[in-house]
Amino acid sequence: QWRIQNYLRAIDWAIGNRRSLDITILNNSNVYAHDNLRQNPFWGAAARQAVESGIVFVNAAGDGFVESINGESIGSPASEPKVLSVGSVTPNNHLSFFSSRGNADAVEPARKKPDVVAPGGIVR
Repeated sequence: QWRIQNYLRAIDWAIGNRRSLDITILNNSNVYAHDNLRQNPFWGAAARQAVESGIVFVNAAGDGFVESINGESIGSPASEPKVLSVGSVTPNNHLSFFSSRGNADAVEPARKKPDVVAPGGIVR
Protein backbone atom coordinates (compact mmCIF):
# COMPACT_ATOMS: atom_id res chain seq x y z
CA GLN A 1 0.00 0.00 0.00
CA TRP A 2 2.79 2.46 0.79
CA ARG A 3 4.23 2.06 -2.72
CA ILE A 4 1.00 3.13 -4.36
CA GLN A 5 0.72 6.15 -2.05
CA ASN A 6 4.31 7.21 -2.81
CA TYR A 7 3.72 6.75 -6.52
CA LEU A 8 0.56 8.88 -6.40
CA ARG A 9 2.34 11.59 -4.39
CA ALA A 10 5.21 11.67 -6.89
CA ILE A 11 2.86 12.11 -9.84
CA ASP A 12 0.92 14.79 -7.99
CA TRP A 13 4.21 16.58 -7.19
CA ALA A 14 5.26 16.45 -10.86
CA ILE A 15 1.90 17.87 -11.96
CA GLY A 16 2.10 20.62 -9.34
CA ASN A 17 5.64 21.56 -10.36
CA ARG A 18 5.22 21.01 -14.08
CA ARG A 19 5.47 24.65 -15.09
CA SER A 20 8.05 25.88 -12.59
CA LEU A 21 10.44 22.99 -13.32
CA ASP A 22 9.47 22.49 -16.98
CA ILE A 23 8.45 18.87 -16.43
CA THR A 24 7.32 17.49 -19.78
CA ILE A 25 7.84 13.73 -19.45
CA LEU A 26 7.34 11.19 -16.68
CA ASN A 27 8.89 7.76 -17.11
CA ASN A 28 7.81 4.83 -14.98
CA SER A 29 8.65 1.15 -14.99
CA ASN A 30 6.09 -0.02 -12.43
CA VAL A 31 3.27 -2.10 -13.85
CA TYR A 32 0.73 -4.18 -12.01
CA ALA A 33 -0.84 -6.93 -14.11
CA HIS A 34 -2.15 -9.22 -11.39
CA ASP A 35 -5.91 -9.83 -11.36
CA ASN A 36 -6.76 -7.41 -8.58
CA LEU A 37 -4.45 -4.63 -9.81
CA ARG A 38 -4.63 -5.09 -13.58
CA GLN A 39 -6.78 -2.01 -13.99
CA ASN A 40 -6.06 -0.30 -10.70
CA PRO A 41 -8.21 2.86 -10.65
CA PHE A 42 -5.65 4.85 -8.64
CA TRP A 43 -2.74 4.16 -11.00
CA GLY A 44 -4.84 4.86 -14.06
CA ALA A 45 -6.36 8.07 -12.67
CA ALA A 46 -2.93 9.43 -11.70
CA ALA A 47 -1.54 8.72 -15.17
CA ARG A 48 -4.58 10.34 -16.82
CA GLN A 49 -4.17 13.44 -14.62
CA ALA A 50 -0.54 13.75 -15.67
CA VAL A 51 -1.45 13.46 -19.35
CA GLU A 52 -4.31 15.95 -18.97
CA SER A 53 -1.88 18.42 -17.38
CA GLY A 54 0.31 18.26 -20.50
CA ILE A 55 2.90 15.71 -19.35
CA VAL A 56 3.85 12.83 -21.64
CA PHE A 57 3.53 9.70 -19.51
CA VAL A 58 5.78 6.82 -20.59
CA ASN A 59 5.38 3.45 -18.90
CA ALA A 60 6.97 0.04 -19.30
CA ALA A 61 4.51 -2.45 -20.75
CA GLY A 62 5.76 -4.93 -18.18
CA ASP A 63 7.23 -8.38 -18.34
CA GLY A 64 4.24 -10.34 -17.17
CA PHE A 65 3.14 -12.13 -20.32
CA VAL A 66 3.97 -15.42 -18.66
CA GLU A 67 1.24 -14.50 -16.13
CA SER A 68 -1.26 -13.51 -18.82
CA ILE A 69 -4.99 -13.75 -18.42
CA ASN A 70 -6.48 -14.95 -21.75
CA GLY A 71 -3.46 -13.54 -23.58
CA GLU A 72 -3.87 -10.17 -21.89
CA SER A 73 -1.08 -9.10 -19.58
CA ILE A 74 -0.69 -5.36 -19.96
CA GLY A 75 -1.39 -3.75 -16.62
CA SER A 76 -2.13 -0.38 -15.16
CA PRO A 77 -1.03 2.31 -15.87
CA ALA A 78 0.50 1.07 -19.17
CA SER A 79 -2.98 -0.02 -20.29
CA GLU A 80 -4.25 3.56 -20.23
CA PRO A 81 -4.97 4.69 -23.82
CA LYS A 82 -3.03 7.96 -23.50
CA VAL A 83 -0.05 6.45 -21.70
CA LEU A 84 2.83 5.61 -24.03
CA SER A 85 3.62 1.98 -23.23
CA VAL A 86 7.00 0.50 -24.17
CA GLY A 87 7.54 -3.19 -24.85
CA SER A 88 10.50 -5.41 -25.69
CA VAL A 89 11.51 -7.02 -28.99
CA THR A 90 14.05 -9.68 -29.88
CA PRO A 91 16.90 -9.15 -32.38
CA ASN A 92 14.48 -10.49 -35.06
CA ASN A 93 11.94 -7.77 -34.22
CA HIS A 94 9.46 -10.16 -32.62
CA LEU A 95 7.79 -9.20 -29.38
CA SER A 96 9.82 -10.79 -26.58
CA PHE A 97 8.05 -13.78 -25.01
CA PHE A 98 7.94 -12.02 -21.66
CA SER A 99 6.83 -8.58 -22.86
CA SER A 100 3.32 -7.72 -21.71
CA ARG A 101 0.69 -7.08 -24.36
CA GLY A 102 -3.01 -6.67 -24.76
CA ASN A 103 -5.78 -4.22 -25.31
CA ALA A 104 -5.96 -0.75 -23.85
CA ASP A 105 -8.59 -0.22 -21.17
CA ALA A 106 -12.35 -0.39 -21.71
CA VAL A 107 -12.42 3.11 -23.23
CA GLU A 108 -10.43 1.93 -26.28
CA PRO A 109 -10.61 -1.89 -26.18
CA ALA A 110 -9.54 -2.34 -29.82
CA ARG A 111 -6.28 -0.44 -29.32
CA LYS A 112 -3.37 -2.84 -28.94
CA LYS A 113 -0.53 -2.26 -26.52
CA PRO A 114 2.43 -1.80 -26.27
CA ASP A 115 2.55 1.40 -28.30
CA VAL A 116 6.27 1.25 -29.09
CA VAL A 117 8.96 -1.39 -28.71
CA ALA A 118 12.71 -1.41 -28.33
CA PRO A 119 15.40 -4.11 -28.12
CA GLY A 120 15.06 -5.85 -24.80
CA GLY A 121 15.42 -9.54 -25.40
CA ILE A 122 18.92 -10.92 -26.01
CA VAL A 123 20.60 -7.55 -26.51
CA ARG A 124 24.25 -7.85 -27.55
